[in-house]
Amino acid sequence: MSNDDLSLNQVTVSVADVARAVDFYCLLGLLPIVRSAHYVRFIVPGNEATFSVHLATESTQAAAPSTTVVYFESADLDARVARLQAHNVVFTQPPTDQPWDWREARLRDPDGNTVCLYHAGKARVNPDWRLEQSKGGSPGLRDYWDLQLRFAEAVSRHTGRPLGEAVAVYTNFHRRFGLGVVHGVPASPEWSRYVEPLVELASHEERLSWTEAFSRQAADETFPPGERRFGCFACDPPDAAGTLRLHFSNRDADGASPLHAGKLARRQAELRDLFSYVRDAFPAALTVRGGSWLYHLEAYRRLFPPDYVASRRPPERLLGFQGYSSWGQFLDHRGRVRPGPRSRFLANLPNLDANRLGEAFPLPALQVSAPVQSFYGYFGITPPDSARS
Repeated sequence: MSNDDLSLNQVTVSVADVARAVDFYCLLGLLPIVRSAHYVRFIVPGNEATFSVHLATESTQAAAPSTTVVYFESADLDARVARLQAHNVVFTQPPTDQPWDWREARLRDPDGNTVCLYHAGKARVNPDWRLEQSKGGSPGLRDYWDLQLRFAEAVSRHTGRPLGEAVAVYTNFHRRFGLGVVHGVPASPEWSRYVEPLVELASHEERLSWTEAFSRQAADETFPPGERRFGCFACDPPDAAGTLRLHFSNRDADGASPLHAGKLARRQAELRDLFSYVRDAFPAALTVRGGSWLYHLEAYRRLFPPDYVASRRPPERLLGFQGYSSWGQFLDHRGRVRPGPRSRFLANLPNLDANRLGEAFPLPALQVSAPVQSFYGYFGITPPDSARS
């Protein structure tokens, strides 16, 4: 038997008071399309699914309490919950990240039926653990491109900066498309091949689809010349002032977080190797500097000398958005978009302050610095002769 014509697009729940139920579900955002004294059907705006309530009979009212849960997905979950709470709607569970990669908030309708407002993105239909025989394609990094495009579009609206420039400066697309690290507005032919068609598209969805298509044929990401990698860590050569910059990215392939407590010794060994290299290759290095959202996390801070961690502060000037110092917080260690940070970020965009762009991010990048001698001492590395003399 073929199931090609099978579609789940309608759910009905029993209620004791139809008018009261209508008020509740309209407040959630549903639109009534059919109504009688005992039955109301709603449409879910933005798609073809419908939902209905019907007046309970004496037999259904006498039955055990309902264990049915009705789910409504919202791209701006946290903002929607806040709006409902402002209308005195009581939630039994605030927005909470779940182990199955959904972010859920729960409440009850006036008849005690559980309603779950949630955001799952690709994890609803295409989770990483989807059964192999049911797979029909993966959205890949579509949610990640979506976040960055929305940010660039918001910056363009608030500042008047051309969209093409905003995408170049306020996303890491240039780097992710294998075109290298860039500062400012890039002008390479390959970048033009992406951005020139992009700015001619009329809607966000069209721009997102073009970005996703372009990413699939783009080259692998490259790293800056001179950057030396030690496991998950890397460093640039010191600048003219002797300042060395640290970088971090997940290079583990075991499926576990690179910041798991069981990997503490491995990460610190990588840092020890890195600073042994710095001592030999750059004996005149004076200062170590970092800038990232990661310094909000104790699991990351515990890897470093105490004075380096204690120096964390908002940056003196806005850190760029063309790398991972801000955008990295949206991807988990398996490269999937985190529902919670995504939802909070989207809720912040309508109130974007052009002079405080970093505050749109759930974890704004922090800046840290310490003398390189602190790292030599912390990791038990003999300093270079120039430092001892």
